[in-house]
Amino acid sequence: MASDTGAFIWYELMTPDPDAAKTFYDAVIGWNVASRNADRADMNYRMIRRSDGGMAGGVLALSQQMQDGGARPGWYGYVHVADVDAAKQAFEEAGGAVHFDQVMEGVGRMALVSDPAGAPLYVMTPTPPADDPDPKSDLFDYVKAKHFRWNDLQSDDPDGALALSPKCSAGRRQARWRWVSWVTTPSSGGVRTT
Repeated sequence: MASDTGAFIWYELMTPDPDAAKTFYDAVIGWNVASRNADRADMNYRMIRRSDGGMAGGVLALSQQMQDGGARPGWYGYVHVADVDAAKQAFEEAGGAVHFDQVMEGVGRMALVSDPAGAPLYVMTPTPPADDPDPKSDLFDYVKAKHFRWNDLQSDDPDGALALSPKCSAGRRQARWRWVSWVTTPSSGGVRTT
């Protein structure tokens, strides 16, 4: 996945009611959010399939414990980085925060981080499948239906967000993350950045 470094590679909806999310997104977007996997009593995680058979992301059920710890419903993006530790350090040095770091066997290492204004996202070094050592995520596509087409960072501090993006792209300081296409503020409506 070296070619995906700096790009969004996964999207996840965190919600306390994944059944309602399934009803809504299946009807409105045309996705197929899977039912709960009965074999996974420890976690309620569901895959989202597109009509072409590909994946559109996942849905994580927020438990009461997660919510009591500060987790909130929302869509979260995963940005591919070559080095999770370097990305975490860059976030912290730029005034952002690291909320947690974990390794999931067969999935990869990830950390939930946020910029100085509090906007969260995940940085991730995925574990590629054994039969495909350099896979490419196809979740983001400007043309294809039922794919993610736009990533938007909303911030009260657009200058700070723009200053942070090249520092956190795992050695690609010369380029901004592809996700910072627009930075919006509640009052401005939009600041073009690319």
